[in-house]
Amino acid sequence: MSVPVIVTFDIDGTIVRSTKASSNTAHKDSFVHAAVTLFPDRVEPGHSIEELSNVHGSTDGIIASLFCEKFGGIPFDEVRDQLPHYFETMADYFDASCSGLEAGLEVIPGVKQAMQHLLDTGALVGLVTGNVQRIAWGKMKAVGLFDYFSEPKFGGFGSDVMSSGTDNEAKYRDRGEQIKFAVAKARAMLPAETDEACVKCFHIGDAPSDVLAAEYAGVTPIGVAQGIFSAEELQTACPAAIVLPSLEDLTAFIAALGVDKKGDS
Repeated sequence: MSVPVIVTFDIDGTIVRSTKASSNTAHKDSFVHAAVTLFPDRVEPGHSIEELSNVHGSTDGIIASLFCEKFGGIPFDEVRDQLPHYFETMADYFDASCSGLEAGLEVIPGVKQAMQHLLDTGALVGLVTGNVQRIAWGKMKAVGLFDYFSEPKFGGFGSDVMSSGTDNEAKYRDRGEQIKFAVAKARAMLPAETDEACVKCFHIGDAPSDVLAAEYAGVTPIGVAQGIFSAEELQTACPAAIVLPSLEDLTAFIAALGVDKKGDS
């Protein structure tokens, strides 16, 4: 393709959604399991991350920190120091408990055709999500999206960036660092003679933290208003974002990228 393109996708609410209240339990329960395992004398079992409020768009590190603080009284700095072990414990639990995961998750309409278009143009397609890396790719395999990402696989995950806080700004700041991490990996995959200034980079997500993170990382934000946030909320959060109702209109998606079927700009 004449213009190198790098596109990263968020997962939950952007390319995959839960179909029932009991969906995605392996991931949700992994937070509790890790907290009880690492802080057995301070966090009691029986709680759920669904008891937390305003966590949509948060990385797994932020959710873990909020959970441990609320149900164990554990300060952020103490949880942060344990996050590498926390993430590994989550992933181990998820791997052992994710049988039948696909029954509670579905690919959002329009996603496969959009991702296939990107692959057809030669774009590099990666994953940027607050999920721990092993959990993220596990979900992609379960719903049949694993092969819609470029080879070699690349991305930026909740386990790549240690949480900088639990405030709303941390949501997009940490995810922005993940986007930078993913884009650096993708740039290393381009031919050595590539003019870095010509590379077009996009991040696609459904939450204000996604579009703000993209702006923070210096890539073009594309918001899809198919989750719990409206187009107006996404545009207000990040005026620089390109906001689409969904990914179902392939023509509108291609126009947003400014790349035609042959990869020309």
